[in-house]
Amino acid sequence: MDNRRRNRKVTSSGSKQDTPDISAREGADDTVVWARWQGITAIIGAAITLGGAGFFLYDRFAAPSQAAPQPVLPGAVPPQGAHPNCTVRSICLWPQGKFGGKVWIWSPDESPAGRIPAYLRDHVGSFDAQTDGCFVDSERPEKRPVYAGDWSEKYTDINRFGRRMDTIAAGC
Repeated sequence: MDNRRRNRKVTSSGSKQDTPDISAREGADDTVVWARWQGITAIIGAAITLGGAGFFLYDRFAAPSQAAPQPVLPGAVPPQGAHPNCTVRSICLWPQGKFGGKVWIWSPDESPAGRIPAYLRDHVGSFDAQTDGCFVDSERPEKRPVYAGDWSEKYTDINRFGRRMDTIAAGC
């Protein structure tokens, strides 16, 4: 007998003996598939983390007109004496924050649409409104309504309208 019969392996003369082992290949594919899923989950986790950080930064640093409005609690009125009150049916403007500097008083009865003085244009540091009105930026045509009882002691802070307003009108 020839060597092929003795080893009990019968092969034809034209066949390949290098057939891959199926069980070894399946294990390798599982490793590749598992590595792919790990990569995909890492990318998804990074996207969620970056998205959350983006929302946090937007909420923290967005302009007040763009951020979600904060709910006002009943009875959340500033205590008396927290800021100077303007006379009834008028709006008072100050060039500095915390009501500092020379005050300018506007009234719809005296000037329905009045240009504010040069020292206050684009520099309204604080205001107190005891009547309804409209703050106007005539360069961009942009308007912000103001209502009786509204006030701010930091109106020139970043993204606040005190940096842009130059006119007051009786209505928007």
